[in-house]
Amino acid sequence: MTRMTKAEVEKMVAETKALAVETLQRDGHHMALMIVEADERIVLGIDGPILATDESKDRLAEQVRELTARTDATGIIFITETWFVRHGNVNYGVDEDGEPGFLRPKNDPHREESLHIRWEFKTSDAGYIAGAWHQVFHHEGEAIILDDTWEPPQGAETGRFVGFLPRD
Repeated sequence: MTRMTKAEVEKMVAETKALAVETLQRDGHHMALMIVEADERIVLGIDGPILATDESKDRLAEQVRELTARTDATGIIFITETWFVRHGNVNYGVDEDGEPGFLRPKNDPHREESLHIRWEFKTSDAGYIAGAWHQVFHHEGEAIILDDTWEPPQGAETGRFVGFLPRD
């Protein structure tokens, strides 16, 4: 299987960002998508209910890991709308079960809404590379207003939707 170069990945990610922002502004939302690079490109549209509960998100993440292993995938891009909290703004309080501790972004008063793009690739010239990007936005009536963009520090992202590709 042919792996892309780092420059090719960077170009693909830049094009994906531009198209995703265009879709968000045009349609007022962006359907969750996964693009898997393997022998053939596999594009998975993810229906809203699939991302509705922690259990369904865990199932999806496991199924994608199985898909990337089975197809010997060399890359993946995940696009979704999300609530997030920038590092340093993590809020502690009472969680949804009434227990003290970390607040999930959906419950955090410092949360921001973003179009989130996460990528992982095995490249031919730079080994494993990964990154994430947020286009922060808010709604004014029917309009989507773009705010700033934010990239978490390299290696800072954690969670179920990180680490889809096994490292060589």
